[in-house]
Amino acid sequence: MRINPSEPYDWAFLTQAWKRADFATLHLTKVHRQDEPDFLQALGEFRKGKISPASAALLASRVVHFPNADTPRLFTHNTQVDKWNAYRLSCIDTAETVYQASTHGPDHQIQFLRNNLLTPERLVLKPGARVMFTVNKPDLGFVNGQTGTVVVCGRDEVLVDCDGMPIRVAPYEWRFDARDKHSATFVQIPLRLAFSLTIHKAQGLTLDSAYIDVRAAREPGQAYVALSRLRTLAGLNLKAWFNGVFVSRAALEFYEGMPPSANKSKTQPS
Repeated sequence: MRINPSEPYDWAFLTQAWKRADFATLHLTKVHRQDEPDFLQALGEFRKGKISPASAALLASRVVHFPNADTPRLFTHNTQVDKWNAYRLSCIDTAETVYQASTHGPDHQIQFLRNNLLTPERLVLKPGARVMFTVNKPDLGFVNGQTGTVVVCGRDEVLVDCDGMPIRVAPYEWRFDARDKHSATFVQIPLRLAFSLTIHKAQGLTLDSAYIDVRAAREPGQAYVALSRLRTLAGLNLKAWFNGVFVSRAALEFYEGMPPSANKSKTQPS
């Protein structure tokens, strides 16, 4: 267990506003992303930075030295992601098409959208490229985190094959504030290259498989976020074993100090 003693993080629960709010405590008990007991146990220990020998052995067994090149990769830094995505895209011997996002509105809101959306402002695609959908549109046949392969790069839409199902993807509009029609908008094809992602950008996603490098993790809980994206232990592929798990002492103390809840929720995000 590795804990940063200086704790330079401005956690919301340490603010006076949080204390004044006097929130009710709800304990979430049901995990939906994973259902394998041993994997769940290992992830629970990993989250707290206290890993038993059995869980350590289980996770260490997932170190893979020669992963399939098509397995999505999770990295800690954008430079690693950009380098791998560019390399894998260059391996495809077809012409590229560039889709440039259209933005409108206050500059600071546009910058927020640029920094926080999964979809890049400049999207470069080729037929044969692996991509990931970045919005939920079940009525059109896709959801956030779903992957597929580009078949055709059209002028105003992209045709993506998802396990034999062709899906036409048109531009999508994100708005900084859905309640404010004057707030900034960001319009782009809701896709991104899926050869690799940063762990930060992968938050909220559910993946069937991934090749993960957490050796350079510098944020508390960052490595846990990466590992917990996987549905199954078999889908987890680690580049290397790590020397420790970086967690936050303040977050642990907050979690352990919460009073028992009289109302327990039936669901829990993993």
